[in-house]
Amino acid sequence: MYRARHAEPDRPDRRTHDRTEPSRPRPPAVGYAGDTFNVAAYLARTAAPGTADVQFVTLIGDDPYSTRMRESWTAHGVASDHTRIVPGGQPSSAPTCPPA
Repeated sequence: MYRARHAEPDRPDRRTHDRTEPSRPRPPAVGYAGDTFNVAAYLARTAAPGTADVQFVTLIGDDPYSTRMRESWTAHGVASDHTRIVPGGQPSSAPTCPPA
């Protein structure tokens, strides 16, 4: 067992772990951000209640990734009432056009 040199005896150290346990890989974390979304999320978080209707306007797909992304926006207080869902589309860092 590893214990940090300066850990208090009556308080467990967060870095304490058993080195005989194999390390388990963590699943990749998925985040939804970018400069414009970060500004919207910050505004939603810091505005006085009822003073700002923060919306994120963009195009997204109808795939599960897009659905989770939109749910994440809502969890951050950012609405997406004006976001357009493109059937068959997927989120991308490059502009996309719906099929003709």
